[in-house]
Amino acid sequence: MRHRPLATAVLVPLLGALALAGCAKNNTGGGGTTAASCTKGADIKDAAASGGGGGATGTTSASSGPSVAPSGKTYTIGAIQPQSGPNAQLGINESNAVQLAIEEANKSGKYPFQLKYAISDDEGDQAKAPAAAQKLIDQKDIVAVIGPAFSGVTKNAQPKFKVAHLAAVSPSATNPDLSKNGWDTFFRVVPPDNAQGEKASDFLAKYAKKVYLVDDKSEYGVGLAKVIETSLKGKGVEVTHEGIEAGSADYSGIATKVKSSGAGALYYSGYYSDLAKFAKALKSTYSPESYDATNAVIQAIASVQGPVTRESVLAAIKAVDYQGLTVTVKFQSNGEVEGGKVNVFGVADGKRGLKGSVDDLLK
Repeated sequence: MRHRPLATAVLVPLLGALALAGCAKNNTGGGGTTAASCTKGADIKDAAASGGGGGATGTTSASSGPSVAPSGKTYTIGAIQPQSGPNAQLGINESNAVQLAIEEANKSGKYPFQLKYAISDDEGDQAKAPAAAQKLIDQKDIVAVIGPAFSGVTKNAQPKFKVAHLAAVSPSATNPDLSKNGWDTFFRVVPPDNAQGEKASDFLAKYAKKVYLVDDKSEYGVGLAKVIETSLKGKGVEVTHEGIEAGSADYSGIATKVKSSGAGALYYSGYYSDLAKFAKALKSTYSPESYDATNAVIQAIASVQGPVTRESVLAAIKAVDYQGLTVTVKFQSNGEVEGGKVNVFGVADGKRGLKGSVDDLLK
């Protein structure tokens, strides 16, 4: 449920808007993220204050922990995320979260170093991924990277990061094949699409006997929707499934069909920019997954014994164990997060808030 290229797998019950978290997609297909399972944009500051809202716990805080005298050393965390193009908002949400985590770490007094931030705009374009990755690789003070957001961009950027021994932790790239390429620099804090699809169907089946699935006709959106459709039908749920091209100007036709269908829930598998036209008013400021990924990297940097280099930070990330807002960040050998949760967000008054994980909500 995400399109990380940025996919937001969004599940929208017809009586209110719910977003299933996940993310991964690629504008050009090739295993990325469509707007289907990328739950981005809960207000992290509010979530941190409330303990993550329904299941997620913990985060770094500017006022928590003992103060540590700065050593005078400064390290840079890079980010490779779209800052322009049709899906820029996803990348902006993620980069906002990276900057927030860095600012909090610098103010906390917990670490014997200061952190800087560097961004490389990949425009959400798979073809521009190698150059965007190289821009960060060439900055020798960068010790780790957050991103990419999309699976297609990740696929083309990771070979560069592997050669440079530069760890890249994605908050949203969910294509299942990404962890099968032998890249020891690849990590993600979200579960892959196949796991997300199963969780989405579990959640939908509990609340609706009839579900309307709409995908954006991308490779990711169609594939994820098919996983959900097959699983729902196996649970005895009636399913209507159709697609509408990403970037369509008019969603009134499909909206009319959904409203008159009698469906109890709608699941949209596509990008934020299209979802906004379809579901109205999803306004985000921060990506909680990106926030967790950044804080996990910061903890890894702090755990390094000896010189902080790309290689030593990479090794530390492989061993990191960080309790975040959305998940405990602890990686398997292939870069997948252990016990990754699929989270549900609710929308009220134009703002999204974390309701909890699907597993917790189904108890």
